Amino acid sequence: YSEAQMTALDNPGDPTVGIAAFQAFINKTGTDDLRGHAKAQIAAFYSQMGDFENAAALYREVIQQYPTKKLVVLVALLMPSKTLMGPVVALPGT
Repeated sequence: YSEAQMTALDNPGDPTVGIAAFQAFINKTGTDDLRGHAKAQIAAFYSQMGDFENAAALYREVIQQYPTKKLVVLVALLMPSKTLMGPVVALPGT
């Protein structure tokens, strides 16, 4: 994860580099909880590029796959209002 993070930080003007780095991390990693963080990072890069449809899809995926993690709260806070497309995902206990 930290390698992908450094790659993205080293290329701040090119979100596609960050997307590729975090996607490579996801592809290499099994069920590690950091996969959710990587998906949220990719969603943020999509949002930065104006691709709100892909950003929203990934944010919703993170919420669905990691409903009990604190990451879900972070995703909800980071998700720009433009990405709030599609059905709202109900969290367990809500």
